[in-house]
Amino acid sequence: MTVTDRGLLIAVAGGVLNLAVMTLHSQPIIATAAADQSGGLGVLGIWALVLVGPWLLGAIPTHMYADHGVVCPLLATGVLTGACLWNGITAPPSESLTSLYYEAWPFFLVVLVVAGIAEQCLRTGHAVDSNRSSQE
Repeated sequence: MTVTDRGLLIAVAGGVLNLAVMTLHSQPIIATAAADQSGGLGVLGIWALVLVGPWLLGAIPTHMYADHGVVCPLLATGVLTGACLWNGITAPPSESLTSLYYEAWPFFLVVLVVAGIAEQCLRTGHAVDSNRSSQE
């Protein structure tokens, strides 16, 4: 198994783990959203968002960690998923953070990727050095 295959396998496992945790936790929210749709493409769209979002939020940060050693997105995903679980246990369903997680996952994904790119740039020294540019 090559390093790339290993990284992809770890990323898929991270995505499946995040998807499993979020799906098991949010069954009432998913059932309510699916019941509001009349059937057909509406339900398919709900399930696509429910399955794709948490999987990507788990897989992409895990891949960034496995292949590039970037820690920040994976930690942020853990905090976000943990906050959803904690909020789901302690708060009433109408105030659940999980609904926001499912509705705004593209935003969270962009923030995680930007944070990962910034961390990678800082680690490799590709960040803008203001002292070096002012001395020239």
